[in-house]
Amino acid sequence: MINPVLIAVRPSRLQSARLGAAVAKLGSLGRMKVLVFGNSGSGKSTYARTLARQHLDLDSIVWEPGKIAVQRSLESVAASLKSFIDSHPAWVIEGCYGELVRAASVHCTLLVFLNPGIDACLAKQSQAAMGTT
Repeated sequence: MINPVLIAVRPSRLQSARLGAAVAKLGSLGRMKVLVFGNSGSGKSTYARTLARQHLDLDSIVWEPGKIAVQRSLESVAASLKSFIDSHPAWVIEGCYGELVRAASVHCTLLVFLNPGIDACLAKQSQAAMGTT
């Protein structure tokens, strides 16, 4: 089992940039396996994009492509996660699904928990619902 470094933050845009710089100092993403988790609206996707242009958003493996609110089977989701982890020597994964975060956490070298607070998460979700993000 890998013992990952855990970073817990209340992100802002400036903090996300600084956190990205701190991660770069810890080690090249060429060797890192970064797992970013937090509540919906906490900034996981934004932060993951600061680390790597391409990353795995757990939403992309949980839901059936092209369908609204249709979950894939648990077996399919687990196989997709395993395939991603096994096929990438370094990676960034982000999401808020507890069982998937737990499954990926045993493989990560850096675990980042984003916690901007409930007000920030709710505000971001309201903006997304109105299409203003």
